[in-house]
Amino acid sequence: MVTKAGCIKAVVVVLLIGAAVAGIYYYTLQKKPRPVAPEPPSAYEGQVRIGVTDRTSSLLFYALGNLMKGKGYEVILIPVSDPDEVWGRLAAGSIDVTCAPIDAIALGFARQKPGAVIFKVATSCGADAIVVKPGITRIEELSGKRVALVPASTSSLLLTLFQDKVAKTINECDTVHVANEKEALEMLSSGKADGAVLSDPTLQEAINRKFKVIASTAKTPLVEEYCVAGGPFMKAYPERVDDLVRAWFELLEIYQKSPGMGKRLVSKGCGLDQEKLSLFLSHVTFATLDENKEMSESELFRKLERFQKFWSLEGAPNAHLPLDLKSSFSLSTVRDLKAEDIQSVFIEDGASPSPSAAPTALPPPLPTRNPSPAVTPPLSPPPATPLPPVESIDVPLTE
Repeated sequence: MVTKAGCIKAVVVVLLIGAAVAGIYYYTLQKKPRPVAPEPPSAYEGQVRIGVTDRTSSLLFYALGNLMKGKGYEVILIPVSDPDEVWGRLAAGSIDVTCAPIDAIALGFARQKPGAVIFKVATSCGADAIVVKPGITRIEELSGKRVALVPASTSSLLLTLFQDKVAKTINECDTVHVANEKEALEMLSSGKADGAVLSDPTLQEAINRKFKVIASTAKTPLVEEYCVAGGPFMKAYPERVDDLVRAWFELLEIYQKSPGMGKRLVSKGCGLDQEKLSLFLSHVTFATLDENKEMSESELFRKLERFQKFWSLEGAPNAHLPLDLKSSFSLSTVRDLKAEDIQSVFIEDGASPSPSAAPTALPPPLPTRNPSPAVTPPLSPPPATPLPPVESIDVPLTE
């Protein structure tokens, strides 16, 4: 006997089966699969992002975009001031390249795994100094005085080493920690500090305010700077690393043989007038291609370890973490680069310049192409106003 409830149940079952069949039919026979839209390309794919500081060695990076045109990407300069931030950003891939002193690299590489050194940029030859208020004439007199500096930075390193050389310690100074060198100069200017450890361009501003230099890197080359490429950047775009290295040494070639054009390119990018630019560049010695070719990973690694030990003894957090020789350097590009691969724009007209027109700071021009490796002379910027005479302190930290 068929009941009303049984009829309702049968109808519900039939409807459910019909709905299921209809759904299967629709999705398998009628509905066409929608193509998956590709993700839009990242804006970073069309860029090489260089983290620049206000140190002198970063100035030439402002002209690299002019030498890397037509590559299908754009060179972007990103100002950076916090050392810890720059290493994190390199490791994360939000910037691609930066330039830093080797002591900062040692600390950054221990704390993070940001990338690798790809070439040496320059050595500070007066671009870093200790300046003091009138009345102080020697390093020894800083004991008991207030000295403004950026902690765990090259400034802290220099004060420690200069004090140590005269049998004093940094603890004998009343160090005042500030966020940046601008604040250190303002502390000195306002009378809240007796001295400050500064680098160009802040150093020159202090000299213009009549503060005295009592120690500098003019005769003590303690500060070497290197170019570091981020790990994600080297892995994704090795050809762009090659482009950047070649462009850098082409720029040095231009500045060496055509200093007017070189200064104009850098000045246009960084906004400094050429007189100030010449002054700043006279306080660094840029590493030549030949000097870079002679570098060895083991020698550089020993330098990193020595600075790492320094920071560890100073109590910098995580400074003791192990460094890896294999991943800390990638020097193959600079070693493979030949002098004849560098395209010079120097034009030799065959006429000998008159003695009055001959540049005194530049060597004779070299041929553009040479089947044998050419020895590139050191970069010699046009003469500029030197730093005031300072005390020479020999601190053999680097080999």
